[in-house]
Amino acid sequence: TSGTIGLATSSTTQLGGVKVDGTSITINGSGVISSTGASLATPTTPGVLYASTITSYCNTFVGYCSGNTTTTGCNNFAGGFRSLVNNTTGNNNIGIGYTALTNNTIGAYNNAQGYQALKSNTTGNHNLAVGYNALCANTGGSCNIANGPSTLNTLTTGNYNIGFGYSSLYYNLTGSCNIGIGTNSLYCSLGTCNIGIGVNAGCCICGGINNTIIGNLPGTQAMCCTLLLGAGSCEKLRIDSSNCVC
Repeated sequence: TSGTIGLATSSTTQLGGVKVDGTSITINGSGVISSTGASLATPTTPGVLYASTITSYCNTFVGYCSGNTTTTGCNNFAGGFRSLVNNTTGNNNIGIGYTALTNNTIGAYNNAQGYQALKSNTTGNHNLAVGYNALCANTGGSCNIANGPSTLNTLTTGNYNIGFGYSSLYYNLTGSCNIGIGTNSLYCSLGTCNIGIGVNAGCCICGGINNTIIGNLPGTQAMCCTLLLGAGSCEKLRIDSSNCVC
């Protein structure tokens, strides 16, 4: 439509954007609202037609204040308490769940499903967050995938990270190009280009970079350029940064 509409009571309480003075209201085939005899007025004037200047389209907002500030953003879907409430010009976003994508303003092509998923996102694009607090702290990071409760929970501006499993990559703040698959995989990792596959894989690596750990192996805090292979928690192969095979 050309704007948003709503209904107010005969008192000064505003419930939305349309007020009627007793004359007819028509909506044409393009969804444009017009009236006979009514004039534009502030929405605090009972009994008078009022139309907003919002030019967004193809949005669906369900839930208290969801999508409340969208002006020109298009093709968004919000379902849940205050989901996408601060969105203004962001396009093609999906926020489902309590405060999902609640701080998004101009970010686009984000998909957040779960309690506070992508809650802090403002300008990040092309993120997928599924689960309780997934990518909760992300503000401007883009192209991240978080699937699982608290996955990538504290990431703020990192890009191209993938986390699958409860609390995988939990403390990663700004690191990029990490892959954590399994509960607590790369839990403390702050570095870049690390891969952890398995429960607790690489969970003790903090500032290390360029590591690959497969199995239930925690690694060490400053580990770099190391390959670890394990059978469960039993280390079977280690190739360190000096290409020493152990």
